[in-house]
Amino acid sequence: MVPLLPMRVARALFALRLLVLLPGPWAEAAASPPAADTSVHAEDHHLTHRLLTDIEKAVARVELWLQRYGYGAVFVVVGVEGFGMPAPGQTILEAGAAASAARGSRLRIHWVVLAAFLAASLGAALGYLFGRTGGRRLLKRLRIPERHLEPAAPEDLSRTRG
Repeated sequence: MVPLLPMRVARALFALRLLVLLPGPWAEAAASPPAADTSVHAEDHHLTHRLLTDIEKAVARVELWLQRYGYGAVFVVVGVEGFGMPAPGQTILEAGAAASAARGSRLRIHWVVLAAFLAASLGAALGYLFGRTGGRRLLKRLRIPERHLEPAAPEDLSRTRG
């Protein structure tokens, strides 16, 4: 199986995203002279390298899902994440967007975005519906003390309706 993107392209895309979004020594380098303590710089470099390695592994895992299931993988993973369960929704969305930019890819960016939008909307609506209809029963079944449930109690809606 041929990967959708060469790993160095995916690494470069995510490194660029990290450099823009995360504060670090690269953000402070333009504003201030380099620090005399090189151990801080080495530690930041190590953490950045570790983060990039973790991202590469995550992209490699979701890349297999994209190759096998395509838009369905984006829809399911983003929908599960929208429902409120932990899932690599953002990772698969970014990998899908990067893969759609690759030459010869069968994925198209507009279909990736549409699948993600529909999945996130449906997942959020189902999560709300589930919580509204059965969430309290589930929490009581898990034996959560009532004092912890009081802050989550909905207000009396009869007062707000006209």
